[in-house]
Amino acid sequence: MAAAIACWRLPVQLDRLAHLPNARSPRLIPMTMSGSDDQTRVGNPERERAIGLLNSALTEGYLDIHEFDERAAVVYSARTRGDLRDVLAHLPGDDRPFSDRLFPAESAARVDAPPIELNLSWTSVSRKGSWQVPSRILVSGSMGTAELDFSHAQFSYGEVAVELQVSSSTVKVLLAEHQSIATDDLVCSSWSAIKDRTGAPTVTTGPTVRLHGALTRWSKAVIRRV
Repeated sequence: MAAAIACWRLPVQLDRLAHLPNARSPRLIPMTMSGSDDQTRVGNPERERAIGLLNSALTEGYLDIHEFDERAAVVYSARTRGDLRDVLAHLPGDDRPFSDRLFPAESAARVDAPPIELNLSWTSVSRKGSWQVPSRILVSGSMGTAELDFSHAQFSYGEVAVELQVSSSTVKVLLAEHQSIATDDLVCSSWSAIKDRTGAPTVTTGPTVRLHGALTRWSKAVIRRV
């Protein structure tokens, strides 16, 4: 019987260029929105929702890449709801009130989305685009592939716990520049491996994807930025 071996961790040293090297310095955006709660403090959940709205505006052509980069920098330094309202000024909304999109009711914000359970046995499964990330995700099965693309996802919390229970499979995790990965609690055996190609995030206030569980029988987790 083959003995379990230590997991191979294969960090790739990349000469990472600064994100958007030609981007201009963040500028102040004139205040055009206001609310009675402008001085209410915000945290990572509100900042992530604001980034999600900016991502949608970029994808739909309402912002160019330089404007997106400037506004994103302001979002990650925002301290109050008024700061976030300013950075989203003049962007089109959907049929929901602006405050409901950016600052959902407290009772609603506390209700976690149901855990996502993905079975990859003999198939390929994925989550990508602008999807809602719960606090827990379970990926299980054998002889398959799973792709979790968090780069444009909407995080309800500052961290998501992703449990992997897979054998003879590949799990791909895609991150944006501001997102972090943690793999210390992920156990590998039987020639399995973690290939982490992310490097350090460009900012430290983004959400964290925390992998745990087990990779067995020549499984691998491939982590990279998009």
